[in-house]
Amino acid sequence: VIAQGQLPTTVGCLVSNVETLRNIYFATLGKPVTRRTLTCIGEVREPSVVIARVGMSIGDVISECGGVLVEDLAVIVGGPMMGYVEKDLNSPITKTMTGLIVLPQDHFLVRRKTMPMSWVVKQSKAACCQCTYCTELCPRYLLGHELYPHKIMRNINFGLDVPPEVIENAFLCSECGLCEVFACPMDLSPRMVNHAIKTSLTEANYRPQLTIKNQQSRVNDLINRKIPVSRIKERLHISRYDRKEIKSVVETNPKRVEILLKQHIGETSIPVVREGDLVEEGILIGEIPSGSLGARVHASISGRVTLVNNERVIIKG
Repeated sequence: VIAQGQLPTTVGCLVSNVETLRNIYFATLGKPVTRRTLTCIGEVREPSVVIARVGMSIGDVISECGGVLVEDLAVIVGGPMMGYVEKDLNSPITKTMTGLIVLPQDHFLVRRKTMPMSWVVKQSKAACCQCTYCTELCPRYLLGHELYPHKIMRNINFGLDVPPEVIENAFLCSECGLCEVFACPMDLSPRMVNHAIKTSLTEANYRPQLTIKNQQSRVNDLINRKIPVSRIKERLHISRYDRKEIKSVVETNPKRVEILLKQHIGETSIPVVREGDLVEEGILIGEIPSGSLGARVHASISGRVTLVNNERVIIKG
């Protein structure tokens, strides 16, 4: 078990996803990342696996899947548990996106993810019964991490004193969402509270010491408290969109891409092209700042650069 506050490398393990490993292989051949394979499902005519060009719009990806089946829609970028809501269909595809879930704007999942933090706190103060289910089912707690969501809620809701490290340990939360989707009988969101704490402390440039000695995994509880995926899908009201087989794989060839210069951890890339330049697919358009952590950015289509600023590069084919 990986100790809290540590990375898989501390136990001699590398964790990555298939596409990242594939891109690493292509990098050894000198091929940059210009495409992203993602799933587009939900209220679309033809749910598909799409090989999207980096920088093409979310709306263009949806069009490649036959268009939408509802008028007022919202898109969840990523998965249903940890993804975020994007209502602007002109937003560009990035190198880190994994999927698009197109839903009606009044869908339960959209309303849940767009709930203001002030509402979350008010609901918690009114309804939290301190049952501790959010802690008992928390995957991080079951790994032996010192994360106690119910104690954090106790402090937020009632102003009761808890040790400072209990609040600081909100940084251990992976924001998987199991507490809000399944554990809490009052339909509250410890996940959002933890996220707000992490955001507030990070903005204050505060990073707590999270490592502990003699961490003990709660192995039997971890095995016995796993939640069936089918139940989670029912709670999220997305079972109807579950497709066991998606036969369509869509290649894309957009005429315009808007490539963000920050799609990654670290510093924003520095543009190395100018407006009016002709570029070929795969050419470098954003370089890592000297001495900084970051990632290069490359053109995903061939064409003319029509806009360059500190945030993005637009290319028209």
